[in-house]
Amino acid sequence: MNMAQRITITLPDNLHERLQMFKESLNVSGVCQQAIDLAIQIEEIKLRTLRQ
Repeated sequence: MNMAQRITITLPDNLHERLQMFKESLNVSGVCQQAIDLAIQIEEIKLRTLRQ
């Protein structure tokens, strides 16, 4: 079974204000998950590159 962990993120005021207009049409959790996954993939590629 896949467990999910809850985290808290902090947004600057200007980004939070911009988000308010679209939060009903965006899956904010999904967007954050995708961004974190992509950032981790980039770091993993960097590590593999350094090890070669």
